[in-house]
Amino acid sequence: MYIYLTSRSESERSIIEAECEALTGSIPDKNGIAIREDDTQEDDGPNSLDIARSAYLKVCVKGILQASSFSELYERLEAMRIQAEQFRVSIEKTTKSIHVDSHGIMTEVGARIMVIQIFPIQS
Repeated sequence: MYIYLTSRSESERSIIEAECEALTGSIPDKNGIAIREDDTQEDDGPNSLDIARSAYLKVCVKGILQASSFSELYERLEAMRIQAEQFRVSIEKTTKSIHVDSHGIMTEVGARIMVIQIFPIQS
């Protein structure tokens, strides 16, 4: 699954929708979110979607899991045992009506990402 965040301008809505559909195959909702359910976009491959030159696509995120609650999300993340040397966790709110503790969520998600440290052998 891929999630795309687009610009939100009512006056340019039709052109934003057209660009998003042409590039991703999905039309954004009223909050500027387009979701592509399949995984046909190859990561870093020759057919990968580069949104850097897009006029209206702002963010592209590959969804690695879905959950119906934050507690389920945290449990599933922990079970995945994600390992990363460099990993960024951020919260993108598309509307002010969504009330969440962004810092708390980032802390909980970050706590479930395994950081592997390699120390040189002392001789």
